Amino acid sequence: MIEVKALDDVPPIEQLVDWYVAGKSNWSSVSSKFHDKKMLASLLNDKSLFVEHHYLKGVYHHQDLIGVVIDYPIQYALTLNQKSHDHLKQELGVWGFHKHYSLYRKMARHLPEITLENQQHIHLFAIDTDHQNKGIGSFVLSHLITTKPNQMYSLLVDERNDRAIQFYLKHRFEIQRHGHIRYRNKWYGQYLMVRNNNNAL
Repeated sequence: MIEVKALDDVPPIEQLVDWYVAGKSNWSSVSSKFHDKKMLASLLNDKSLFVEHHYLKGVYHHQDLIGVVIDYPIQYALTLNQKSHDHLKQELGVWGFHKHYSLYRKMARHLPEITLENQQHIHLFAIDTDHQNKGIGSFVLSHLITTKPNQMYSLLVDERNDRAIQFYLKHRFEIQRHGHIRYRNKWYGQYLMVRNNNNAL
C-alpha cells in the first residue's frame, strides 16, 4: 500500500540529501554534499514555509517512509525561495554563502525561469533506490496530478538525467525550455518540463 501525505516532522536531513543528490545527476558535482545538506536544512527548518503549509509530503510504503515530494502553487515561488534564501545564508554563514554566490547568480540568470500561472511546481520528487522500478513513482505522480484538476504542472530536470526525462515524457510532460551555465570549466543544464493536467495519464 502506497500513501502520500503531508509531513509535519522533517525526516533526517542525511536521508533527504542522499535522495536529493541521487536525483540531481550531474548537478551533484556542482556543489558538495555539505552544501546540499545545508541547502536542504534551509528549505526544511522548523520555520520553513514548505513544512508549515504542508508542501512537504512523504511517500509511505505501509508505514515506512520511502520518498518525499515538495510541490506548491507557482505564485508562491518567490516568497518561498526568498525565505529559503534567507535561511541558507544563516546555515552557510557569510563566508560560505559568498563562496557560492557566483554560482547562485549564474543559475538565476541562465537556467529556465518558471513564469506560467495557474501552475503547480514540483520542487523535489525522490523515491528511495530500493523502491524504484516498482511503479511507485508513477503512482505518486498520478496522485499529485489528479488531486489538482485544471492546473498545469512544472518541474526542472537535469539535462543529463535521461531516466528522469523519459519518465516525465511518459507521463505527458513536455520540454518547454532549456537553460545551461558554465561553472568551473564544465557545462551544466536543466530542462523546464510542463504538463497540462487536462491530458490523461
